[in-house]
Amino acid sequence: MQHIYRRIMGLYKGDCERLRILCRERLLSPSRSKETEENLRCRLLNHLPLFLKHSEHRPSIKKRAKAEKDQLILDEYDLRFYKECSTAYPFLTPEKVDVYYEEELRCIIPDDIKELFNQSVECQRCVTISPAIPTKTYPMHQIDSELFDAIVKAVQRLKEKMVESTQSNTTE
Repeated sequence: MQHIYRRIMGLYKGDCERLRILCRERLLSPSRSKETEENLRCRLLNHLPLFLKHSEHRPSIKKRAKAEKDQLILDEYDLRFYKECSTAYPFLTPEKVDVYYEEELRCIIPDDIKELFNQSVECQRCVTISPAIPTKTYPMHQIDSELFDAIVKAVQRLKEKMVESTQSNTTE
């Protein structure tokens, strides 16, 4: 559930940042940018209220844990949150998280603004989060064959060194 939370919040914060970029580039009015960001926030609040609550309260819990020098406070808070989310949102799985965000949350962003996301050079530079798992639309990046060969050779050399060091230790 931790990865799902981070994924959803990363996608949400990425969209909010892109809205701010469009506003800075004067491609979108400040009022429309804020309105869309607020609509997205409300949508997140309606669909996944625990996520928003956690993201708002976690900094104060983290500060308290740091002040008391007790990491256990933060760990217990996170663990409780992930357990609550697992029972409240059993439909959220790593395979479905991207589709869920796109269909249930991001749908609130008007198509013309999504087009501006694609047209803006700065928005394209903005970090985009690739899907949690490979899909037909977003296949896993192909590993360069030269890189793969180099990795295989490095692993073989490492194994040989390990064998040599164990043999030298047994003869001593």
